[in-house]
Amino acid sequence: MLNLTSDKPKCLLKFRNQSLIDWQLNALKKTGVDDIAVVSGYRSESLSYFSNNFFYNTEWKTSNIFWSLIKADPWLSKYECIVSYSDIIYTDRVINLLSNSMHDFSISYDSNWLPMWKARFNNPLEDAETFKIDYNRRLVEIGNKPDSLSDVDGQYMGLLKFTQKSWEIITKGLKNIPNYKLMKLDITAVLNIMISSNIIEVAVEETTDPWFEFDIANNFKVAEKYLVDHYKAGEFSNLI
Repeated sequence: MLNLTSDKPKCLLKFRNQSLIDWQLNALKKTGVDDIAVVSGYRSESLSYFSNNFFYNTEWKTSNIFWSLIKADPWLSKYECIVSYSDIIYTDRVINLLSNSMHDFSISYDSNWLPMWKARFNNPLEDAETFKIDYNRRLVEIGNKPDSLSDVDGQYMGLLKFTQKSWEIITKGLKNIPNYKLMKLDITAVLNIMISSNIIEVAVEETTDPWFEFDIANNFKVAEKYLVDHYKAGEFSNLI
C-alpha cells in the first residue's frame, strides 16, 4: 500500500468515503451481528472507536494471519463466530450465507471470480490460487499455483465461520506444529493442512455477490471501475 498505511492500518483506508472496516461492520450489523471483536496489531490505538472488544497480536511484526486469529481464542472457543479479513468489502448477503450454514466449519467462495481477477491483473492466473471442491461441496485443495482455469472452481474471499466445536478440533489438530511455524502460516496454508491431514472437513458456501479485495494501492481505482455496475444495480445500497 506504499505510503497509504504509513500512519494507519489498511482497514482504515477509505473506499467511497467509508473506511474498509466500516464496510465490514455495516455488513455484519445488517445481519444482526452486534457482538464484534477486533484483532489488532499495527497502529492498534487507531481502531479503538470501532469496538469495545479487542485482542492484540503483540507479534504482529513477525507473524501472519493465523497467529492473529489464535489471539481471538477466548471468543472462538466459546461462541460461534464469523471471521472476516480486514481488507475486503462484501454484502450482508454473504454474511447471512455463512451464518445459515449447517456446517461446523465453512468458508465462502466466489464462483464468478474471473471478472474481478481480470480487472486486477493482466494475467489472472498469476495471482489466482487453486480452489477445488468435490461433489459433496467440500474443499479439497486451496492456495497452490494453478496450471489452468480448470484448477480454479472459485476464489476464497477471506470470510469463515467457526463453531466452538470446529475451533476445538482445529486447534487440537494443529497442536504438534511448533509456534514458530504457526506464526508464519496464512489461512490458506492452514486450510490445506486441515484438508491434507484430515483434521476437519472444510465446507464451502457459494456466492456470486459483488465483493473486492484490496491488496495494492491502485486497487482502489480498479474497484471503483469494477464495481460501478453493481452500484447502479443497487447491490451495495444497504452499505452506503
